[in-house]
Amino acid sequence: MSKKSQHWIKECVNYWSSRIYEGDLGVDFSEAHERCWRCGYKRKAQKCHIVPKSLGGSEKPSNLIPLCAQCHDEAPDVSEVNEMFDWIKKDCATFYDTFWEDRALMDAISNGVDLNHIKSFEDVVKYFARYCFLLENNISYHVSQGTGGIRLKTSTKSWIIRKASNFDDEIFKGNGEKIKELEAKIRKEQKHLKCLIN
Repeated sequence: MSKKSQHWIKECVNYWSSRIYEGDLGVDFSEAHERCWRCGYKRKAQKCHIVPKSLGGSEKPSNLIPLCAQCHDEAPDVSEVNEMFDWIKKDCATFYDTFWEDRALMDAISNGVDLNHIKSFEDVVKYFARYCFLLENNISYHVSQGTGGIRLKTSTKSWIIRKASNFDDEIFKGNGEKIKELEAKIRKEQKHLKCLIN
């Protein structure tokens, strides 16, 4: 990150740390200079205007917050100052580096995925083997047009969760040997999970 970009973020942290409650953000102020204030991921920050420049918003720290490109794209573009922080408070990360996975899971559940049948260690092994199989064989990563970078879209993660939770889905037919290999690998590498599930 260039010194110029670090400077505006530092000014934002200094300005907002005494004015808003950090518990309403997806980041603690001790790490607010390096993480998105909504999702909590360590990503390159963009200047997000609380009130858009097109509506008279300034370049002052009082009108800026650091958001990653993905969160910036979803941020409200309105003239009401409080809306940005209300939006973040209602929809921010609870834990670092989990926001987009949580969102994919919620999307899958809202689309009818039922994970209640995944209870035993063996069920978890089956689920993760199928999840890994889909990651390796049936998805494509998205190359962002505007911001650069490669990522797995939330909708793609939701699809993976939906498919992986259905152990007998058509997509796994004819791939039993590969699935069994992945299950064996997961059993071997994740034995410590057994005590958490049982």
